[in-house]
Amino acid sequence: MAPDLHRALPSGLRGAALQTTWVTDKQLTAKTAVSLPAGTLAAVKVVNPNPGSKPSNVIVLPVSVASPQMAYADAERFLEMATWGPTAAAIEHLQTIGRDAWLAEQFAMAASAWPDPVSNSEGLGSLQDAFFTNALTGADQLRQRVAFALSEILVVSGVKDTRYTQMVGYLRLLNDEAFGNYRDLLGKMTLNPAMGFFLDMVNNDKANPAKNTVANENYARELMQLFSIGLVQLDTSGTPIPGATPQYDQSTVTQLAKVFTGWTYSPTPGFASHWKNQEYDFLPMVAFEEHHDTTQKDLNLPIPCTILAGGTAFNDLFQALDCIYKQASLAPFVSYRLIQRLVKSNPSQQYVSRVAGVFHSSNGNLKMVITAILTDAEAAVEGSGKLREPVFYATSLLRALNAGVTASVSGIAGQTEGMGQKVLFPGSVFSYFSPFYRVPGFVPPPVAPEFQILNAETTLARVNFAYAAVTNHLSGNVKVDFTNWQDLASDPASLAEAINQAFYRGEMTAAAKAAIAAAANTSKDPLTSARNALYVGTAAPQYQVER
Repeated sequence: MAPDLHRALPSGLRGAALQTTWVTDKQLTAKTAVSLPAGTLAAVKVVNPNPGSKPSNVIVLPVSVASPQMAYADAERFLEMATWGPTAAAIEHLQTIGRDAWLAEQFAMAASAWPDPVSNSEGLGSLQDAFFTNALTGADQLRQRVAFALSEILVVSGVKDTRYTQMVGYLRLLNDEAFGNYRDLLGKMTLNPAMGFFLDMVNNDKANPAKNTVANENYARELMQLFSIGLVQLDTSGTPIPGATPQYDQSTVTQLAKVFTGWTYSPTPGFASHWKNQEYDFLPMVAFEEHHDTTQKDLNLPIPCTILAGGTAFNDLFQALDCIYKQASLAPFVSYRLIQRLVKSNPSQQYVSRVAGVFHSSNGNLKMVITAILTDAEAAVEGSGKLREPVFYATSLLRALNAGVTASVSGIAGQTEGMGQKVLFPGSVFSYFSPFYRVPGFVPPPVAPEFQILNAETTLARVNFAYAAVTNHLSGNVKVDFTNWQDLASDPASLAEAINQAFYRGEMTAAAKAAIAAAANTSKDPLTSARNALYVGTAAPQYQVER
């Protein structure tokens, strides 16, 4: 009977006989198309199913995409920026269809669902699990990455919004608007009940001199400082303009706060609406005009605006957002932060300027802005990226290992919390780390936001995560099939090269590759050898920094 070619990883070969041709009594050939394995190297064994002799020694074969539209390393790099981490299948797909077709596909992709809450009192634990389930398995990878990037700019936190019902509407809004218009997103986010509660706009009443109360200024201040234009005037590259006056003063904050008065929760279905409705988190806030400040508001911005007296709550809000949106600093301010979250911590002035130009010319079309960010020449330049924030470190490592998810993911949120990033619980309105953080000890100190949460404790937690991942001790619902890695362990140099391709885009240093090969040689058990090598490769600083 003709021999059978058996390879562990591609399911299309396992257990399926292939047509073979004998060349000599010691050599045969077989041809088939296979899926790209993690690391591009396949461990192949030849077995004869009848009479059932032992398999041959492992033969290591390189696997590549036929007629690729882009190089393997370029595809892997692009997916590091645009997804929750490259998988072998995702790399193969991108190489096959090309970058532009992939972007069009992702822009048209329906959003992954956020499940409805079980009860009004449910906490955020199951929502965190849903976050990682979507990240590891969802097809809408680009939408998810952009939505998360926006969540690190337009911050709402479970530190205050502690219930599922509060946060799920906020997350759905980010998903829905990830490829929309930034001005529309600002308007919808302003009236989102989770944001209203987090920054005290909900039930914000007009001033009452008799009670010595004034409008709450919290949302007005953060809208300008962190969501739109920042503290200082910027040029088109996002660089502060020397000698320019601040974007706004306290009087502008006070005036803008009056705009955001008179809004309360939407009425719960079946109940009448009244001022200070009970909390309802699934519809935008509604206005009560008698609680809105109708006086004239003078916004002392670089491009000043006056909102005339007598306006409604909605019209005043609409005019104020339009006023902020036309400020020259908005395009570079938002563009810079999106580049930081998707590509690199410290982009050049030219990169920011190019993206800001697209932002300005498209009036904030996020689909066009994201395309400009990901396809800019600087995005493909090696050597200056960012430290993988814990959430991305976790998802990218598991996706590169092609981890299987059998049910809703659990346990990963606790792991990233130990690494310094508790998903859905940013520590402040500045997010999990400040976008302005600079690493001390350098001249000049570089901007590197993610390093703000890196210390001895969180560094150890990252290493422990890598160990748990490569030993299948993360979660009962997340498992890695190590068969191909285990078979490659019979050739430590090939195993090291597969790790190099899967995690380092083929750019691993010779010293790192030698260390991984040495780790593979520490055990005679193939599975242990594979896990040791993978642990060294994924815990290494070079992998933890996305270059």
